[in-house]
Amino acid sequence: MVLLFGSAVLLIIPFKYILSFFILDLFTRELEFRKETVKKFKRFLRARWDTVPATPVSVMPFKPDTLNRNKERNNLLNIERTRRKQ
Repeated sequence: MVLLFGSAVLLIIPFKYILSFFILDLFTRELEFRKETVKKFKRFLRARWDTVPATPVSVMPFKPDTLNRNKERNNLLNIERTRRKQ
């Protein structure tokens, strides 16, 4: 949905205006009349980010797969045998 919305915005509004808006935003973030608003927005984003639950991850021990290795070895041997026969 984000990509669809972004592409719609780029289709309607020329890129030079979007770029100029972002550059203006970068330069005016630290000015007095915007500083408090930017701080509130950053707090809001941080609070929203903290509500996203972390997914538990369990690391499984490595077990070598000998069946796949034997299949690969047999395939390589079969390829070599067919080359020798030719």
